[in-house]
Amino acid sequence: MLGDKRAISEEAIAGYKLFESKGCVACHNGLNIGGGMFQKFGIFDEKSIKRGDDLGLYSITKRDEDKYVFRVPSLRNVAKSAPYLHDGSVQTLKEVIRLMIKHQIGEKVDEKADVILIPFFAL
Repeated sequence: MLGDKRAISEEAIAGYKLFESKGCVACHNGLNIGGGMFQKFGIFDEKSIKRGDDLGLYSITKRDEDKYVFRVPSLRNVAKSAPYLHDGSVQTLKEVIRLMIKHQIGEKVDEKADVILIPFFAL
């Protein structure tokens, strides 16, 4: 993050470039790679998300626009912090990557993208 291209592997650099090109850095940014903002979970394809009882920020504010709004997590050490999401409903990094790209970016991720992204997240 400080510009030393030798600090991480070529695979991790490729993962970061894909992460950046997909727009993930809009929410997962800064030194902690996220954690500094709230965002709605399910910007795209909202209807297919399995929703539990947690209404997110709405539970505090009681404002309809805050339903399913959660803090964007830091991605520091994310490969070591399973399970994922606010409710721990996703068990693997591969699964959460696919889910987030589908629901937050509106794209489908193929196997190659998973292989490229995981080395970056494993830093």
